Amino acid sequence: MKKSQSKLIALVLLATPVLGGWTLFGSPKIDVTCELYGTGAGSCTFTNSGDGAGTECGKIVVTNPRNKETMPSQLYCSGKLEPSSSVSINVSAPTNFWSECRGCSWSWEKE
Repeated sequence: MKKSQSKLIALVLLATPVLGGWTLFGSPKIDVTCELYGTGAGSCTFTNSGDGAGTECGKIVVTNPRNKETMPSQLYCSGKLEPSSSVSINVSAPTNFWSECRGCSWSWEKE
């Protein structure tokens, strides 16, 4: 086999998944479940149910229901998750905002 033929075959093998609508390496599907306690501390569990490795990052965002003011936490990331794997990390809402806010709600916002 000539060198140019082997390059063409490699190119076709790499392009086929893209043209065919599927990916060669799979894709991650990372779900995040978080729990926060009265102090604003808690944990988030990242679970990859996809067929490829990936990473998920986001923030805990606290919302004051009275004035709709929001305050995000620092950025939290799962690290690289292989398919069918999970990891839990400790998280914290912005403590100064959390401690002063009665009836605040919070959510996970993907970055």
